[in-house]
Amino acid sequence: MSEGTIIVSKYLLHCECICAALDAASAGCSIIGGVIKAENQVSARNVGNERGTVTRITLYDKHKVTLEEKLMEIIDLEARLMAELQPIEKALKSKVFMLKRSGGGIVGKIKGEVKKLVDSHNAVKRKISYIQQNKESLRREIALPREYRGYVRIHGNIFPATEINLYGSSEHVINKTSNRCFRLNEDNLVVSE
Repeated sequence: MSEGTIIVSKYLLHCECICAALDAASAGCSIIGGVIKAENQVSARNVGNERGTVTRITLYDKHKVTLEEKLMEIIDLEARLMAELQPIEKALKSKVFMLKRSGGGIVGKIKGEVKKLVDSHNAVKRKISYIQQNKESLRREIALPREYRGYVRIHGNIFPATEINLYGSSEHVINKTSNRCFRLNEDNLVVSE
């Protein structure tokens, strides 16, 4: 894992690399097997091999992935708060029922317990409301259209069983080809020489 560019001078065999960019374009350099995840670009001499070793090259939107992870955390927190709210609501209903049915002496004690439950209920509801607002805001931000300028450039051979994925659009290589550039053009994967 690297925040910058990984430079490969010979081979990358069955590795999992996560980086901003990968440069494996020097003469005789090969990526065989494994998964390459880059934010911006991958430049390689040869990808895969004649034996059909599965090799995946992926360009991804790091910011979007971070937002999606944050959204999942918020959804999990919302579920935990909803679960926390249920026993409070049940106890509150029970105390209100007791308050309505009782007379005289225990009313003061029950009123105090009801006040504590109402305060707890309102505090949890405020948290849930805040989380729901953040959840919707994240969903809107994730849904915003983005312009992707990244590319995957193969200077030499690209072998069958290689998968190129650019921001969710995939191309599975079936036949050995060479000298290809993969990029997105208005959400469509474009392959050019």
